[in-house]
Amino acid sequence: MPRLFFILFLFCGISGVFARGFDGLFSELPAAVKTEAQSSGAYYAIKKENTLLKINAGTEFNTRKTALLEKKNAVILEMVTLIKKTNNINLIDIYNATLRVRLLAGRKYFSHTRRKEVPLFKKALRVEGEAPKNFVPLNESAVIILDDINLGECYYQTELTKTENGIIWFLTNSKPISFLFLTIFKKNNFNILFYIEPVSEGVAVYSIMLIAAEEFAASRVDIVSAAKKRFQLITDWLVEGIDAR
Repeated sequence: MPRLFFILFLFCGISGVFARGFDGLFSELPAAVKTEAQSSGAYYAIKKENTLLKINAGTEFNTRKTALLEKKNAVILEMVTLIKKTNNINLIDIYNATLRVRLLAGRKYFSHTRRKEVPLFKKALRVEGEAPKNFVPLNESAVIILDDINLGECYYQTELTKTENGIIWFLTNSKPISFLFLTIFKKNNFNILFYIEPVSEGVAVYSIMLIAAEEFAASRVDIVSAAKKRFQLITDWLVEGIDAR
């Protein structure tokens, strides 16, 4: 009987029991970055390729990250945070958080042009639906439509991949993004790559945004500021969705 229980224990697993620690995922994290990432907020920074943090997220993530970094003349933003939880959060909880796209609508940011807080996305839709599931697919693609207050309807392709320890979630614009008649980003030039993993202290979330704006638009619009606001809002939405589990 004890042997049968042990076999069932190994087969079914108990979330969090064998999870590695935050330091196992980020084995070379500078002390200042670690402190900021584990605070009540998160670590955000504009980066160059050779200054990105080292993350032990596996071959699949490294392959995607390397391919993304091949884009020339791109701006890179990086984020890392730790969601501290006493109860276990598993991959199903994380996966379901990525489905709740409608909760992006109405989230506010401070607009310097309007001099007040306004919703960044007036509407948000996941075309394939948001019904929660009790399993995590190995791979899944979806289409997200975000009605941006300044950019209008923006179409994004998302790709989710389940790995040995976590989830990779990738978002890229599947159509050009424009402001009035000015093209700001051509197709696949607005990208956010997430890696989310349950760790012994809670849930670690790492993400990089890589954007390559059209030169004419970049000379007339503060692309970095605009992109950072969207990066932070989307990241906060996902982090809060996991944390609310």
